[in-house]
Amino acid sequence: MSDVKPPSAPQKQKSAASTFLGLLAVAAIVAAIILGTKVHALGASVATTQSDLTQARDDAARLQTQLDSAKTDGAQLQRQLADSQAAAAALKQQEEAHKAELAQLSQQLQKTTAESARMRKDAESRLTQSAAQSSALQEQLGNAKSEVANLETELSDSQAATAKLQAQLKDFRSRSSVLAMQLKNANTQITQLEAQKKKSLW
Repeated sequence: MSDVKPPSAPQKQKSAASTFLGLLAVAAIVAAIILGTKVHALGASVATTQSDLTQARDDAARLQTQLDSAKTDGAQLQRQLADSQAAAAALKQQEEAHKAELAQLSQQLQKTTAESARMRKDAESRLTQSAAQSSALQEQLGNAKSEVANLETELSDSQAATAKLQAQLKDFRSRSSVLAMQLKNANTQITQLEAQKKKSLW
């Protein structure tokens, strides 16, 4: 028989514990390496995300500045359009006033023409009755003709003034159309900028 004694129970437990601790240490080292790699990758990802966020904020600020500028331009065009419309309305009122004045002058002319015809007829009747009254009636007729000529001159001047106002009104309407188109373009730019801003924020 051999004299070698089998390991005792405490020695077996000590050996198993040493093996377990060795495996545990190896597992801890491997876990630390894996965790370090993940932390490094996570740090790089966070840095990239922070850079993208900063760029997005810069883009949003730039778009907001452009949007504010477009809104300012749109407001200015709106004010110009309102001024043009107010001027066109004032010219329209002036045109209507001149039309009313022209109608009044036309009525006066018709009245004067009718009066002149009546006076002419009366003069002819009086001429047949008395040659002595002929001179006075001819003088009245001459005055009536002069008044008619004056009224016709005033009517011609009024018609010329009305034509001038109509030309000015047409010019203002043309300018209003141009301003309206500019305002429409500005509103389109504002809408596009707001859409770009929303898209960049998303």
